Amino acid sequence: TGAKLVMEESLRSGVERVVHCSSAASVGPAEHGGTADETQLFTAGGLGIPYVNSVHEAEVEAMRVAARGLPLVCVNPSFVLGPGDVHLTSTRLVRSFLLGRVPIYTDGAVCVVDVRDVAEGHLLADERGKPGERYILGGRNFTFDRLFADLGRLSGVDPPVKLAATAARAAAAVLGVTGRSWPLTRPEVAAAGQWWTYRSAKARRELGWRTRPHEETLESTVAWHLEREQDRIARSRRSQQVQYRVAGAVLGAAEDAMGLLRRSGLAKP
Repeated sequence: TGAKLVMEESLRSGVERVVHCSSAASVGPAEHGGTADETQLFTAGGLGIPYVNSVHEAEVEAMRVAARGLPLVCVNPSFVLGPGDVHLTSTRLVRSFLLGRVPIYTDGAVCVVDVRDVAEGHLLADERGKPGERYILGGRNFTFDRLFADLGRLSGVDPPVKLAATAARAAAAVLGVTGRSWPLTRPEVAAAGQWWTYRSAKARRELGWRTRPHEETLESTVAWHLEREQDRIARSRRSQQVQYRVAGAVLGAAEDAMGLLRRSGLAKP
């Protein structure tokens, strides 16, 4: 892999320090309603989420080289928000919400951290991190109920429609086979229904890392996107009811899918 090649060359060249930016996703999701830390055993491969598997494999390769003497420290940021995301990585979700492109969501949770705090965490890992160790950089844990409610309060955009995780999975499976339209792919449904929630006590204790209030992170993220695309977002608000009608159709399709699975004996009532 690319990570392995970089680490091998760093070891060969005698690089004094490497800070490998992985992801909290490489730890895997926590149990429903709980939180995970750096000691959790990775068991998320079966979810079939390419991003999760790739960051986990890259971190494993990096740590293998570290075990041979590379002075490597790994940082694992959670779901990164904040201003200035010109490439629309994690904040794509916020932008999609503001544009009315998140008509539905399912039961799940995510750990939000500010990009500015993540940058500081990298510097602290370089200065104070212990070689061969990993440090989760996470902030506030949100259920999607709370996250979308807060984004709606800050932006004036109505929160999307909630769909039960079992119905979402069934609809994604059945509609995927039939070729009918569906707003989420099966890997996205699998990811959205998990609890990507984490504890960052180790980074706080060993690195002296701190995070800003989560309200500041959400406010600055929403404000940055509103400033960039205010007119477009305003137009999207006017058409949001159309998106909700689509969501209603999806809910109906999901209920039909669950009914089909129950009649076939593949799902319990």
